[in-house]
Amino acid sequence: RIDLALTLHVSPLLLDLHRHAAHPAIRREKEFYHNKGTPVRTEDPMSSLRTVRFGGVNTVIQLYDKLAETRQKRAELPGERAFATRVEVQLKGAKHIAKCFGWREREFITLADLELDVCYRTYRNILLGFEKVAKAPKFRPTTAAFVAILESHPETWHHLGGMEPLDWVRQSKKLSEKHFKALRREVSKLRFELASFHWADHLPEHRLPNLVDIDEKGVATFIPTSSCFA
Repeated sequence: RIDLALTLHVSPLLLDLHRHAAHPAIRREKEFYHNKGTPVRTEDPMSSLRTVRFGGVNTVIQLYDKLAETRQKRAELPGERAFATRVEVQLKGAKHIAKCFGWREREFITLADLELDVCYRTYRNILLGFEKVAKAPKFRPTTAAFVAILESHPETWHHLGGMEPLDWVRQSKKLSEKHFKALRREVSKLRFELASFHWADHLPEHRLPNLVDIDEKGVATFIPTSSCFA
């Protein structure tokens, strides 16, 4: 097993954006974990979301709010807190690991193969897999487009009886499992488009991204990186 992980200088709103995302290497349903402490006073029902986990058989991707994990609560004003989103990739199975690292004909890799730039590019390529699924269509006045907009504004969900928009549409229209999953995929693509989020913008190809270090007291230190790999 190999774990690849970085704490990125990216807003934890990334978690909400990936609630309905899909990855080509993972077919299982996502798992969500929320804050177990005292809820922050907010109209946003997603404010307690702490972790989104994509648990595949041989590939596991987990995104979580590193600052919230350390401090056990969010700051009252988002502008006064650093961004620190931990993104972890776990690979299992010797042959699968070798394939992910680019050696399709090998049965395994060795410690000598685990150079920093190779590990980072493998990590980056896996996360860019979200973009292969999330290639956004053009906005049109469809059910998926309206749901995507509502999903981006959880402060409005009380008008839906406290239900998430996708669940509300599923229940009100009595969608089959097949049609619900198709709608969910479309909504995910449109949400990425609405947020103008692209993994490639946050994971440079030839150098490490800007990182954040969190100490045991929850103090964040920004670590800019500019040097390219040799």
